[in-house]
Amino acid sequence: MSTISIILVLLSSVTHAGWNLLSKKDNSSISYFFVGNIAAGIIFSPILFFYHDKLSLIPDYVWVLLILTGFFEALYYSTLAYGYRLGEMSLVYPIARALPIIMVTIYTVMIGKASDISHSYIIGCLFIVVGLFILPLEKITKETLKSLFTKSIGFAFVAAIGTAAYSVIDDKALRILNEVPDQAFSSLEASLIFMVFIALFSSVWLGIFTLFSQEERKLFREIMENHKKNATIMGLGIYVSYGIILLSMLFASNVAYVVAFRQVSIPIGTLFGYFILKESMYLLKIIGTFLTVLGLIVIAIS
Repeated sequence: MSTISIILVLLSSVTHAGWNLLSKKDNSSISYFFVGNIAAGIIFSPILFFYHDKLSLIPDYVWVLLILTGFFEALYYSTLAYGYRLGEMSLVYPIARALPIIMVTIYTVMIGKASDISHSYIIGCLFIVVGLFILPLEKITKETLKSLFTKSIGFAFVAAIGTAAYSVIDDKALRILNEVPDQAFSSLEASLIFMVFIALFSSVWLGIFTLFSQEERKLFREIMENHKKNATIMGLGIYVSYGIILLSMLFASNVAYVVAFRQVSIPIGTLFGYFILKESMYLLKIIGTFLTVLGLIVIAIS
């Protein structure tokens, strides 16, 4: 990796952990993410005007996939918000960030592509499973094992399902865009256009979730009065971190190293939780975080 690529990945990782920190500090909600996503969608909408001549080339099936990925993005944000309300960022963030890798691996096996999985990939998955298992445990006893079944970890688990689902769908959609005849979309163009539509489609679903919840409608009014600036900054952070990663890939000789190195966001998020939010820190949490990051890196370079 070049120096500029490393700097960009670090910047993206800090930004990603940063918007999660802001979400946790502001006691976020579905409506908070709704405001953030719709603000980001509007701010980045000029990208669509810049590529307006290519929008008509988007295959119909991609629009269907956008509806689906918007739903799972909204599910991710909604359950992440509730996870942060009930639990520590230094627990919820690593689980929601790393567990999708295991879920996508299970999906890969279920669709008959187990042969695509290498031995080192399996070792990486084992590191992640062990790391996530011990992460919530202050010590390993029968009593502390109950901490594996808290509501916050449950929400983090559902958030991971959302991430795994939209990751699979996004991969499919971007492959379709890259295969449009005459190379109508470069990889960067496809990713940028898709990013804006993700913000808009997830906003629609988050808006629906907000509309059908009396509590969220009340919170929406409060956010618009007192927290819309922070929600907007958080929304920008979501898509700026994504955009920076896309940019870093242009300066990297091997994209796998970018994917591996960006997992530095997990220890950054854990440190944010400890130093800024004053969350608890114990040996098993440190070991669990280390094993999780190590597993992700092994998978990325395998």
